Amino acid sequence: LRQNPNNAVVHMGDSSGRVTLWTPTLREPVVTMSCHPGHVTSLDVHGNYMVTCGSEGMWKIHDLRKYGFVHQFKTYGHAPSDVDVSMTGMVAVGFGDHVQIWRNVFTQSWQDNNRPYLEQHFNGAGVNSVRFRPYEDVLGVGHSGGFGSMLVPGAGFANFDSFEANPFETKRQRREREVRGLLEKLQPDSIMLDPGKI
Repeated sequence: LRQNPNNAVVHMGDSSGRVTLWTPTLREPVVTMSCHPGHVTSLDVHGNYMVTCGSEGMWKIHDLRKYGFVHQFKTYGHAPSDVDVSMTGMVAVGFGDHVQIWRNVFTQSWQDNNRPYLEQHFNGAGVNSVRFRPYEDVLGVGHSGGFGSMLVPGAGFANFDSFEANPFETKRQRREREVRGLLEKLQPDSIMLDPGKI
């Protein structure tokens, strides 16, 4: 279950291999996509693309503009357990006791990009979750032995937008941001697939 940061649509994967897109104004899904033959183990959204992982050992890239499949990659040994996409478009995939980081997967095909950018093995510790830190080149890895981290050069934006997410905000700035956020809250009927219609 992930929310698209561009249009606030919620993406939900299920055990039949489908991904459904939901808005708060409708009782049925807006879009239903068949992504994997087995169940969907994880998914994430980045811009106009969605990354899904399946129990058959594949992770796939889908284009949300045409709701179609772009290309796929295969893991070895185990099915992918989690996926996350960084601010700059790097994809972290956790499977078994391995974590792979891929770059340029949204712009290049499998033939041009057939090797991971970085790879880390957590000997004997099954990887449960992977998450990139915003605005930093750090990947957090949760595994059966605890927590690990990886430095991933180029994963985060170097310059942050202080009006969007200021990591150095003061107490007064935080209060003002909370009040502004409550006043500018999205109405449920403004959440739709095409944010350009607003």
